[in-house]
Amino acid sequence: MSHIYYFSIFTTLDTSKCCNCKCKQFDQDPTSEYHIDFQLISSKDIRAFGHKCQSIHRRTSELTIRDYNLCEECHYFLTDKPSETKKPTEFKYIWPGYLWNFLSGGHNPKFDSSHRYFEVKSPEYLWQAVPHSMRAWWIDAIRSINVHGSYPYAQCELTSPPSIFVDQTASLSKFEDDIDSGDLSRLIAALDNDDIINANVLCLFGCTEFCFKAKEIDWDVIL
Repeated sequence: MSHIYYFSIFTTLDTSKCCNCKCKQFDQDPTSEYHIDFQLISSKDIRAFGHKCQSIHRRTSELTIRDYNLCEECHYFLTDKPSETKKPTEFKYIWPGYLWNFLSGGHNPKFDSSHRYFEVKSPEYLWQAVPHSMRAWWIDAIRSINVHGSYPYAQCELTSPPSIFVDQTASLSKFEDDIDSGDLSRLIAALDNDDIINANVLCLFGCTEFCFKAKEIDWDVIL
C-alpha cells in the first residue's frame, strides 16, 4: 500500500538581522546611533512592487506565507503605501537595501550577459563605499556570499580597505547635544572639535561645507 507523507520545513528566523538588507545588530546599546530597531512582520504585508532594493517578496498563500525580520528603514520602505505625505522609496528609507544591492547585486541587461557588480569592480573597491563605523552591519553578510565555491569578499575587513567616506553621525550628535546643553564647558569643547568645526564636507565639485550645515544627498548620486 502506498502512503502519502507530508513534511513541514521550519527555519529559524534570525531576529538579529534584517531579512531584506542583511544588516546585523552589533551594538546592543539602545541609545546608540548604531543600534538597530527590528520589527517582525508577515510576508503578506510586503508591498509587491519589485524595487531593485527589495530582496524579499510578498507571499500570501498558506503554503508560502512566512515572517520577516526588518530594520526600521526596510520596514517603512516595504510596508508603507505611498501617499502625498509618505514616500517610502525616498533614499533615507531605501539606503540600507541600496547598499546591500550595491555589494551583492548585479545587472541583467536584455541584450547582453548578466553580471554581478563585484565582477565589474573588485569587491575591495565596492567595500570602500561603506564607512568603517557601519561595516559591522554587513561584514558577516558579505563574507557569506558564495560564487561557485569562491568567497569574493574574503579579503575585506572592518578597517580594510580604507573607506572613502567618514561617518560623522556620532560626532555630530555629540556636537549638537553639547551646543543645546547650555553648559559653558561643553560649549567650549564643542567649538574645539575640529572634526565638526572644520569645513570638511566635500561636494562633487570641490566645494566645502560644515557638516552641521550640510544638507542631505542621495548616496547613489555620489556612487
